[in-house]
Amino acid sequence: AGGGPSAPFSGGSQYAVPDPMQSSSTANASSSTNTLHESGPSQNIASPFLNSIINYIHRHHVPFEYIDAWVPSFVPDSEETTNTVTDNNTDPSNQEDKRPKCRLCFAGSMVTKQVMVGDGTAHPRRAMPLSPDDQFNLSAFGDYSESFSFDVGCGLPGRVYHMGVPTWEQSVHNAPLHHFERVGGSQQWGIRTVVGIPVPSPNVGRIVVVLYSRHDRPKDHDLVI
Repeated sequence: AGGGPSAPFSGGSQYAVPDPMQSSSTANASSSTNTLHESGPSQNIASPFLNSIINYIHRHHVPFEYIDAWVPSFVPDSEETTNTVTDNNTDPSNQEDKRPKCRLCFAGSMVTKQVMVGDGTAHPRRAMPLSPDDQFNLSAFGDYSESFSFDVGCGLPGRVYHMGVPTWEQSVHNAPLHHFERVGGSQQWGIRTVVGIPVPSPNVGRIVVVLYSRHDRPKDHDLVI
């Protein structure tokens, strides 16, 4: 990806991807629980959008093996949500907090068919088929992520949504829990590098796409500019 094609995620990209909310509401997004894996038949609201990104990853040898999408959804504050990451400083007695709150909810995921090996300098970068073990671990991490939602400003999806700028984080399996809340899953299924990217959406304003790798990937500014 370095120094090559325009990234498909930025607003000014030459590479057109469909708006993930084009035919679906955020209410549908909050109830979506099926992970879309490349080899599986299940569908979700973000599948055309995620397919476009997966195709880009394959064509341009982007060094990530798994992606997911997070969309804003307004849910009642009293609603019980599994693994909701919130701001602990919120005063529960504040009447304003009883209004529906915006949370980033899981909207789907995909696993690539390839993994990039080589550092691109001493060893040429090349694509290799993703092993069954990698496929299993990445799919399992996707199933694990489905149970999470994030308040705006909290968790990686919530931070990227709030700030509107990409973040590239390495060694997330060693990150403190308050920084990467899914550290337990990253340790269990071998996630090492995570990139969160805000993506403009005409219908909901902004969504967040996150790329994951089971390898340590050096930061590539060209990928997220």
